[in-house]
Amino acid sequence: MKRLGRRGAALLVCSLISILLGLGSVVTPTGRPLSPVYVVITGLAPMKVWGIIWILAGAVAGVQAFSRTVAAAAWLSVITIAAVWTAGLFAGWLVSGWPRGWIGGVIFGAYTALLVICAGWREPS
Repeated sequence: MKRLGRRGAALLVCSLISILLGLGSVVTPTGRPLSPVYVVITGLAPMKVWGIIWILAGAVAGVQAFSRTVAAAAWLSVITIAAVWTAGLFAGWLVSGWPRGWIGGVIFGAYTALLVICAGWREPS
């Protein structure tokens, strides 16, 4: 196991965020209505499935954060789910017409951009 560098530390934080987002989706009571902006996302898969995907992406990132080399698969897993979530929220906003629906898309879009930036960092030798 290596000492965490900047990329590893960033990946560990992304892992925690992904796992917590996933847990929030898995344990949310099913009888409670969701915001209309989730119409596209839940049309593709139930929230519990999305939660499991978030948790799996976070687990891959968490394991890879401590590996000797931070594998591209770890960054790809968290970037992909964040990008899909961004697109789903923006699409849901357009479909539902929910007035503030774009905000979630902007937040997840910024998070996705930050992930892409961190993934491109070089660790000092």
